[in-house]
Amino acid sequence: MIAKLPESKYIFEIHDKLSYYKKSKPSLLIRGRFGSRIDEIIRQFLGNEKIDFNEIDFRLISNPTIFKNEWEILKSNTTILLFKGIDSLSKELQSLLYKELLNLRNQEYKPWIISTSTYRINDLMEKKSFLFELYQILATSNIDLIPISENKKELPIIAKYYLDYYAKFYKKRLKYIDESYFNFIIKYDFPGDLEELENLLHQSVITGKGRTLIFNDIPKNFYENSKSRYERNLKIIPGVTLKDYEKQILKENLTMNKGNREMTAKILKIPIRSFYRKLDEHNLKDSNLQ
Repeated sequence: MIAKLPESKYIFEIHDKLSYYKKSKPSLLIRGRFGSRIDEIIRQFLGNEKIDFNEIDFRLISNPTIFKNEWEILKSNTTILLFKGIDSLSKELQSLLYKELLNLRNQEYKPWIISTSTYRINDLMEKKSFLFELYQILATSNIDLIPISENKKELPIIAKYYLDYYAKFYKKRLKYIDESYFNFIIKYDFPGDLEELENLLHQSVITGKGRTLIFNDIPKNFYENSKSRYERNLKIIPGVTLKDYEKQILKENLTMNKGNREMTAKILKIPIRSFYRKLDEHNLKDSNLQ
């Protein structure tokens, strides 16, 4: 199951941009990360505005004949044409779509064309794997969605929305998210964007107990993914001592947990007495955490 889109500033700002472009109706390309739920955000906006639209999902169409049949049905008497996943277009379909859009320009009635894509289309353009002339027609204007991981103020709000949604669905008593869980969310990259954030809360609610989600409720696959990305990006500098690395690891984790020593020891899997000894050894007092 998938929850409805959260009522958040993040979603409302995208709707505001769409509302702005609705006046002039330029061909609009909306780009976002995989999992950003672009298509659903657009459909929600069009539904709120009570605007009729038709859509073609190019992620599901590879046969030129099927495309031509779809196009003949959709191109007439349509207020808006929504092209989903244009970065999935084959070279053959790119050429066909380009020709059809040129013909559409000669029609008296022209629909507003909105296209969606992941940022993969940028790479396709650089490699000349996407027809430049088609891109020019589809992208008179652009909207680039900010990755949810960069929207730090909205992350806790959206996370709480998904917690409440799934707690109600599964009839759980869960109502709160503790600081260690929130700190993980703030630090996590969410390569799957909004869908991955929802999936995290969904899984956590299923296994969570009591009234509060805690760090241990984070599914292992999320924690391991985060750790593996860190390991790939970890830079080892020759000549830096193990003791210096240990101090930095302690300091970074204490900062992430806002000085909560018990939680930091738990995350680092260090017995609490050993953890306090290491703090004394490295002279890591609260004043040294900034």
